[in-house]
Amino acid sequence: MDKEAKLRFAKHLGLLLLTTTALVGHANGEVSAANGILKNSTPVVIPDSLPERYHELTPTPTLTPTIIPTPESTPNPIRRLLASATKTPVEQFTRTDWIKMLEELHSKQEFTVADSLTAVEQASPQVACTIFYEAGRDTKYFKAYDPYVLDGPNIEEAKYFGLGQFAIDGKMSEFFRLGHTDLFDPYQVVAYMNDAFARAQQWAWGPMNKGLC
Repeated sequence: MDKEAKLRFAKHLGLLLLTTTALVGHANGEVSAANGILKNSTPVVIPDSLPERYHELTPTPTLTPTIIPTPESTPNPIRRLLASATKTPVEQFTRTDWIKMLEELHSKQEFTVADSLTAVEQASPQVACTIFYEAGRDTKYFKAYDPYVLDGPNIEEAKYFGLGQFAIDGKMSEFFRLGHTDLFDPYQVVAYMNDAFARAQQWAWGPMNKGLC
């Protein structure tokens, strides 16, 4: 073998040794890393295993209710009544305050069954189902879907009012606090109930609690 061939062989052998050493070192590193993982394993956490995934976010965001404007007579005594009551939040109304307001609202008789049926077309399926069970059948005193339906002969003797069958000690104060003005306006009732159900407040209605809707 001449001198030049010996040099080429030596370079080739050196390159081969260098490559082999690198590969061995890399393999040893992988083994060490693997041993480290096996010795110090950490459980994989995925979103479904986090309990927070199933917790309701607080505070619950308050949605702005969509109020569909409806014709009203002028002057409107209810708006004056609400305006005069601004110094006393509805949450602090006595039963006498509520009865007075509800009697004035009920006496207006601006809306009909046709209005109720039109309003229900804008309701979510659960809201429409709830209204059916609450007010969708004839009673002793009112026809099905009468927007002025009560569970008694008059305001004084009734406990539940309107299509949504609101109670004074239930969702009635929130209805007015959110800016609605007429508990017997089917458009406002549907708008409020759509909003309330979207905020997971459907538990306040019997049909939802009983699994009917």
